Amino acid sequence: MPNCTSELKKFISSLPPGELFSTTQFLARGHSSHLRPSVDSALAKLVKAGYLDRIASGIFVKSETRKAVYTNLEIAEIKARCSANQINSLAQGRQSEAGNNTTTEKTVFFSLGNSMKFRYQGEYISIKQVSAKKLQLVSSEIGAIVLSLWQNGKDLTDAAEIARTIAPLSRNELEEFITLAPCMPNWLSTRAKEAIGPKWQKIERELQQKKVDEITKTAAVRGP
Repeated sequence: MPNCTSELKKFISSLPPGELFSTTQFLARGHSSHLRPSVDSALAKLVKAGYLDRIASGIFVKSETRKAVYTNLEIAEIKARCSANQINSLAQGRQSEAGNNTTTEKTVFFSLGNSMKFRYQGEYISIKQVSAKKLQLVSSEIGAIVLSLWQNGKDLTDAAEIARTIAPLSRNELEEFITLAPCMPNWLSTRAKEAIGPKWQKIERELQQKKVDEITKTAAVRGP
């Protein structure tokens, strides 16, 4: 049976130059004739010898083909694959996490899969499990506002707070906010309607008319 280091080198040589790989990935692709401790030991020796670079916990790349920079998203994607997750959106943004009298900046991603947290280049990156509705909100700035109000909770998000939050929005942004109502929990959509008042119904009617006009226009172009 080939030794573990030889199997690892063969696997690594099959990867495109500069591509990251994980210990889990190596084991999952049928390269598991050796036990996990043996694989970990072989990886550590290859790192010490300068053949591999350890990018983050459990993530490696061949030293001579390593790219100058790997983004947080690239690291999060391979971390997510390690646990059969899937990155379904880009990072929402950076958040501060307080602890032990210090504040640490972290990048947050969202997924339908399991939550996890890991360290990369001196900062913490989190993958948070969210519902499908919340995941739908992450992809836009207005959606992020809705998600922030939602996460603040019922006690801190009354109609007055919603009104203050959406006051700077343009007319187009307010329209987008209203179109996201189906993604909101009932309590939030109810309070949002209260905050916006009669303008909510007016914009809803205008958006519905736009849809009707678009359907009519499309039908006319297609012809009988």
